[in-house]
Amino acid sequence: MSALFKKYAWVVNLVALALLALVAAGPLTDAIRAALFRLPSAQRLVSAHAGDADAVVQSNSLGRVRGEDPSAALVERRVFNLAGPKPPRAPPPPVPTKPAEEQPARGVLVESELPIDLLGTLVSSGGEHDYATLRVDGKPRVTQPGRTLMGGKAKVVKIAPGHIVLHERGEGFTYVVLEEEAPPAPVAARSGGVASAPRATGTGLRGAVQRQGPAAYRVDRGALTRELGDAARLRREARSVVGHHGGRPVGTKLIGVRPGSALRALGIRSGDIVTAVGGQPLPQRDGALVLLQRLAGAARTKVEIIRRGRPKTLSYEVR
Repeated sequence: MSALFKKYAWVVNLVALALLALVAAGPLTDAIRAALFRLPSAQRLVSAHAGDADAVVQSNSLGRVRGEDPSAALVERRVFNLAGPKPPRAPPPPVPTKPAEEQPARGVLVESELPIDLLGTLVSSGGEHDYATLRVDGKPRVTQPGRTLMGGKAKVVKIAPGHIVLHERGEGFTYVVLEEEAPPAPVAARSGGVASAPRATGTGLRGAVQRQGPAAYRVDRGALTRELGDAARLRREARSVVGHHGGRPVGTKLIGVRPGSALRALGIRSGDIVTAVGGQPLPQRDGALVLLQRLAGAARTKVEIIRRGRPKTLSYEVR
């Protein structure tokens, strides 16, 4: 028997400890509860249990008002130095923003409005010998990254195949893309075969447009009339859709205007919203063709546009 008792003595000790803990748990719990949940004031007891003597006695024995949530009492009395519930934070006032069409998407460059045409680029593997051939305000120029143009109005930031990136004063980062070239025309070679003539850049209208100011142009009427002779090509040079400004439809938006096109030579950029040509709205159907027809039909014409959310007036003198 003694051997058996020694073998299972740890079980007896474990059971004894469990019984002792169970007996001590009740008084210990009451002591902790009485210390944490202190008796509320007499005024609160009376208001909480008006006319109920048993409830007052029970409150005195438990140290709290009957029915009171213990967690709420702990928070309210800050037993553990807990901060009370924070008041709801007022929502920040709405920040006025421009309509979506007036804001270029973040990280998206916009086309430069300066009289700068890109004729060609030479890009090296390391970027140390990158060159770009430009036509700046009608004059040819070769440039590299880091150089300024037009008296500091723009700085060449990057030269890439087919385009350059500029940093314009007051406008941020813009781009200029390579002029589109016309398809080569076959000419008779001296040997009797067929050779390709040097490709002419852009449209024939480019050399017939003289820029008189930031938004003023002089156009040769004969060249403009010849451009109108190829109506199919003019329709392909730009698409016209409904423009939107300030959250409402406004004018006709020209998209897909490429460098070297007739519209580009006249100072129109892709994304311009034409609100009026000579005081008359521009139709959405064949907008590019109708625009050139109206210019050819008057000696002086003003074209009202919205560019990057800002209104602008282009003046044309056709002679």
